[in-house]
Amino acid sequence: MRSESKKHPAAATAIVTHEAESAAAMLRLFLEGRLLPSDGPQAFPIMEAFNRIGVGRVKGYELVNSGELQTFLIGSRRYATSEAIQTLFRRRIAISARTAAQRAEKVAKATQASLVSRRQARGGATGVRRASIQESVPGHAQE
Repeated sequence: MRSESKKHPAAATAIVTHEAESAAAMLRLFLEGRLLPSDGPQAFPIMEAFNRIGVGRVKGYELVNSGELQTFLIGSRRYATSEAIQTLFRRRIAISARTAAQRAEKVAKATQASLVSRRQARGGATGVRRASIQESVPGHAQE
C-alpha cells in the first residue's frame, strides 16, 4: 500500500477513511446493542480485531500487553474474541464516563469557588462605593 499511497494519495486516504468509518460503524452497532457475538465469528485474528476496535498495530499491541484486550494463541497465531473486544469497549466507556463526571464536578466546584470569591471581593468594595455615592449626591434619600 505504500507504493500506492505515493502514486495515489487520494486512494490511500479513501482506504484509511473507509477503515475508520467501518470501525466507527462497528462501535455504533455495539453501543446500540445490535452487534452481538452471535452475529458472526466468535474470534478474530489479532489484526482484524485491531481494525474492529479502530486502532493501529502499535496501539493494539499496547492494549494487549497492558491486559486491556484479552487474546489467546492457536499455534503461533494470536486471536481476540468478540467478547474481549466488547469488554474493552465497556471498560473504556465506563472510564470515560467517570472521568467526564469527575471533570464536571471539578469545574462546578471551581466555578462556585470563583463566584464566591468574586462576590466577596465585590461585596466590600460595592458597599463602600454605594455608601459614598449616596452621601455625595444631594437630595438622595438613604434607606
